[in-house]
Amino acid sequence: MSTAITGWTDTHCHIHDDKMSSVPAESLQRAREAGVERFVVIGTDAPTCEQAIAIASQHSDVWATVGLHPHDATQGTDSILPYVTQPRVVAIGECGLDYYYEHSPRDIQMRVFAEQIALAKQHSTEQVLIIGQYIDRFEIKDTHIIQVGDFGVGFKDTYKEKRMLEMYHTKLVNNNVTVWAFRGNHDYKPHFDNDPFGFTNIKLIPDYTVLELCGKRILCVGGAVSVDREWRYTKKQKMGIYENKTLGVESWWEDEVFVLDVEKASQMRDIDIVLTHTCPHYCPPDNTFGFGPFVEGIIRETGDVGLKTDLNVERQQVTELFHILKMNGNNIQKNYYGHFHKSDVQTYDGCEHRMLGVGELWMENL
Repeated sequence: MSTAITGWTDTHCHIHDDKMSSVPAESLQRAREAGVERFVVIGTDAPTCEQAIAIASQHSDVWATVGLHPHDATQGTDSILPYVTQPRVVAIGECGLDYYYEHSPRDIQMRVFAEQIALAKQHSTEQVLIIGQYIDRFEIKDTHIIQVGDFGVGFKDTYKEKRMLEMYHTKLVNNNVTVWAFRGNHDYKPHFDNDPFGFTNIKLIPDYTVLELCGKRILCVGGAVSVDREWRYTKKQKMGIYENKTLGVESWWEDEVFVLDVEKASQMRDIDIVLTHTCPHYCPPDNTFGFGPFVEGIIRETGDVGLKTDLNVERQQVTELFHILKMNGNNIQKNYYGHFHKSDVQTYDGCEHRMLGVGELWMENL
């Protein structure tokens, strides 16, 4: 998965090493300024495992591993067991064999290495990858993928779309991957209310579906206003041949918008993560971006004078969704959303809101 995630990830760093010239926080900040977005801090024995977990607990972009380096194999695997199930731990390691220095006898190295492999298998967790768009770019195995809208179905007739998806579905089956997709503003809503394809490893799900994956309860609510809706609607009207030949069903759908279902939202309990296509009003992009020159230009070009109001109302409705969930005792830890083709993250009222760019993957297995 190392090549699949947008942005740099340091998968093996020892920023807690006493040989470092700076404290961990300073090292992390310099790396962030250089473009590194995620860090995995490595434990090599009991003390460094404890340090790695402590650093990860202080930074939302840092995770930890726990392991026993072959140099320290004589300490025994039992020495790291208390750390394996700690929060923010994502892997077993550093571990392996080192027959060059041989600080530990080879037979002990081999036994401890085998024990750590078994430990990793015993404590392996289900992975969920959450993606903005373009799933087919990635080589991924043995996981779940959730696409936060704009799966792109409904632009051609169902038969043609199914034929297009069949090859992709075969690849998913062979790789033991299941894709869950809810609607964006470039999707035909009835396909998600009643999946017409029937694939085992591609699941189109309706709004207010709760997925139970990775030990989390994940609420999915799609839909968004298209800023280019007037252009798409006009194009459909002027070029009616598209409806049957090129675009198939539609080029724009009136029911593309986010729908706040107060009754369903009020019934939600124990939700950990919320996935949406658009986002609350307090999240990026703010109104400066959303109602700036780009949207103003579209309004002048298309005459869609109601666009500003509809965008603002929709963002307020998503905000209300989070308010309802919180009022009913849900402790929402994270929100992932797409729609804006950019990447950003901010924390508001204890919830991390992460905007996923096109093709950006985010791993959720903690």
